[in-house]
Amino acid sequence: AMLLELSDTSSYAGLRITASSSSTSFIDFGDADDGNVGKIEYQHQNDAMAFRTNNVERVRIDSSGNLLVGTTDTNPVANNIDSGVQFGDGRIRASKSDRSILELNRKTTDGSIIDLYKNGTTVGSIGSRFGNGIYINSGGAGDGVLKNNNVETVGWNAGYLYPRSDATVDLGIASGGRFKDLHLSGGVYLGGTGAANKLDDYEEGTWTPTL
Repeated sequence: AMLLELSDTSSYAGLRITASSSSTSFIDFGDADDGNVGKIEYQHQNDAMAFRTNNVERVRIDSSGNLLVGTTDTNPVANNIDSGVQFGDGRIRASKSDRSILELNRKTTDGSIIDLYKNGTTVGSIGSRFGNGIYINSGGAGDGVLKNNNVETVGWNAGYLYPRSDATVDLGIASGGRFKDLHLSGGVYLGGTGAANKLDDYEEGTWTPTL
């Protein structure tokens, strides 16, 4: 065994490695089979700190403070890099081919898995329900809304499920996108909101007219 120790019990102790501004300072880790299996290096030319395992760079902290895992690209999403995660600038960006990007597991009980905030106040959550389903909750004072192409299409709250623009959204598609049965405890208003427009009952049968 061999140990290198720098000690000063009355003040600080440190190890300084100085190199040119266009080169790299590093600490190598090796073993009997490979003399360079691990490395900690500071790249002076771009002011980045890198960590290698099995002689491959795995983690980097760049000059802006971004933490890059599995990539050297500061935006693997916009640049469509096949792998890697970037932490920095208040964001998390990840990119990978042919697999899920984010996996979250809540154990034991049902409830919130993702909590969403605006200015420190809860506005909603996504969680597990009955052990094998999910819920999407709009937890703020405003209604929940579904958007398409950044346009609000459907809204919901405790009492209503409604289109966000009046008389412009269809329920179902005439060909190949129809609902089956409609089960209601009340009536249906056709063409207006007055009492005469409400269909709340109907009968089926036969009738033979007599002249």
